[in-house]
Amino acid sequence: VVMFFSTTNCFAAAYIHNGSFETDGLISNIKTKPPFGWNVNLPANFRGDIVADWHTEGSYSLRLYTDAYKYFTANQNGMVSQQVDLSGVKEIYFDICLSGLDMFVVPWDETEVTAFVKIDSNDIWTSALAEDDIDDVNVPITCGGVHTVSFGIRAQNSGYLFPFYFAQWDDIRFDALCGGFGHFSGDIDRDCYVNLGDIEVLALNWLSTDLNPQNIHYDIWGDNIINLLDFAVIADQWMLCSNWLGDNCVEAPLDLDADINLDGIVNFVDYNILVSNWGRPDNQKADIDNSGTVDFNDLEIMNSQWLQRSWLY
Repeated sequence: VVMFFSTTNCFAAAYIHNGSFETDGLISNIKTKPPFGWNVNLPANFRGDIVADWHTEGSYSLRLYTDAYKYFTANQNGMVSQQVDLSGVKEIYFDICLSGLDMFVVPWDETEVTAFVKIDSNDIWTSALAEDDIDDVNVPITCGGVHTVSFGIRAQNSGYLFPFYFAQWDDIRFDALCGGFGHFSGDIDRDCYVNLGDIEVLALNWLSTDLNPQNIHYDIWGDNIINLLDFAVIADQWMLCSNWLGDNCVEAPLDLDADINLDGIVNFVDYNILVSNWGRPDNQKADIDNSGTVDFNDLEIMNSQWLQRSWLY
């Protein structure tokens, strides 16, 4: 369920709204028509539009760029922002493409410009020198509550910028999208499932010791190397997913043995199942203590967990 918020910043949303810019269609100038859900701050010499020439989710992306042959002051920037509630959010994700254009295509030059993500007035991510087209950048978030998150492009120095420099953003989202529960530690490709995709990422980074900040979560074990200890965590969580509303989702085992019908709570539904199987050896779920029959020992366990809820709730 996506929660909406006012673009006048009176309310906040628990999710990035319109993070893949699909609501807008093509917008040639976001200064005159902002993307739906976003506030725009593009001073002189900065431009922005919604385009279809590059995208990773849906059909469109946001392009912010510097004008060519213009004078910039150091740290002058242009950005789009929205107010969000970061309660329970641990990470933010996005895809980004960085490029330049003079008479011909030129490389992104980190000595001249940088792309950035801000929470309020503080940078939480800036682009690195060698980056170009980057999918699934993830940035840790440590603050909760209502804040303003911004995505932008910044001039590094005072002086003329001769090329156009483009920072294109797409598929901006929070980890809370996984049913609101975030990710299992073994879900290193951040798709809410622990599966072959995570094995592939692990294999591509096997024995790496120099992971960059946005990929440090690949080191699940936290010993500064990608190895069998990290694989063991994925194996332990194999085929689990944290988005319990997702297709083909195999939920994590619930922590309550007495939750016989696996609905996340021990209540009269479970009690009725237990009673209807009283004295029988053939219902393994009702036989909570695995003694071979449903008896008072199982009822005692149910009593001790009565009305308790699993992590699902």
